[in-house]
Order: sequence, then structure tokens, then C-alpha cells
Amino acid sequence: MAITNGYTTGSAVKTALGIIDATSDTELELVIESVSRLIDDYCGRFFYQSAASTAFYTAQDYLVQPIDDFASVSAITTDGDANGTFSTSWVINTDCALAPFNAATTGRPFTEVIALTEGANTFPVEIVKAVKIVGTRGWPSVPKPVEMATIIQSGRIFNRRNTPFGIAGSPEVGQMRLLARLDPDVEQMLRAYRVAAQAV
Repeated sequence: MAITNGYTTGSAVKTALGIIDATSDTELELVIESVSRLIDDYCGRFFYQSAASTAFYTAQDYLVQPIDDFASVSAITTDGDANGTFSTSWVINTDCALAPFNAATTGRPFTEVIALTEGANTFPVEIVKAVKIVGTRGWPSVPKPVEMATIIQSGRIFNRRNTPFGIAGSPEVGQMRLLARLDPDVEQMLRAYRVAAQAV
């Protein structure tokens, strides 16, 4: 199988584990994909890029609209009449700006649309699903800490096949119970990327 939207590669995890053969490649790829989705769930966001997608929002402010993570935005329209036509088109960098303003240089996604004071439009407040964003969801690239977290957690879960009861080691040299949660180092790496909830 191939890894779908994984945050690392099979070869990277095999190198970390010292695996040189291809016997467990399929199992390892399944682990990597599963860990990548586990990280999505823990962080409340995803770091891969989706195909071009459309998202809708209900504005609570005339000038600032929080959005989900977008690597790029191609179109913004609003439906101020609540008739489902989205007849008002916004010109990016003329009517509005994508924020954070330095997202492109820091490798982070856009998470807000800000109406410019010199622009022609404001957001239609409290009209349900009146803001329409079209673009590529996700991050421009997978952050290095997320990639490393995926390698560590994938190695740990892959090795669980040798510890079916969650106990590693032996009575002679000592035993250790494997934690039933993310590795503490993984949690530390991911903490800066967690969000309380995605935009609505």
C-alpha cells in the first residue's frame, strides 16, 4: 500500500529503527498513516495539502474572519443578501489581506482574512454560511517537528507488535509499561501546533 497524507516516509522510520529489509513495509506504511491521523486529531488540524476545496463561515465581525488552515486562497466571495448566490467577490490584497501577513516566509498557513480599510467590502455579520473561501486547505509543507514526532510515534507503535500486553523488557533486566498515549517527547514537539478548535 502507499501512504496517504503521511508526515514521514517508510524509509525514514526504517532508518530510525535500524530496519534494512522490506518484510514489514506494508505494516509500517499503515502505522505511519495511522500515526499521521492521530497527530491530526491531537492537534485539531492537518498538515498535508488537500485538493482545491471550498469552506463556508458565519462572520461575527465586519473586518476580521478566522478561517481554517489554508496553504493558499484563490477566491473569496460573500452572500450579503442571504440568497445563496455569493454575488460579492473580494479582490485579495485590494479588498482584503490574508493573515498572518508573513505566513509565506515562515512556512505557516493563512488563518484569517482581514478586510482592508481602503477596500470595498466588509463581512456580512451573523448571516449563516455567508462567507465562502476557495483554496488549498492545510499547510505549505509539513513542519519538521511534526515529521520527527511522526517518526518517533510510528517507531513506538510499530514495536508494539513485540509487546502485545504493553510490557517491554524482561524480569531479568527490568520491565517497563508502554504508555497508552502519545510519547511525551511527541507531545512536546506537537504542543505548539495544537489549536482548541477549527474555525466555523
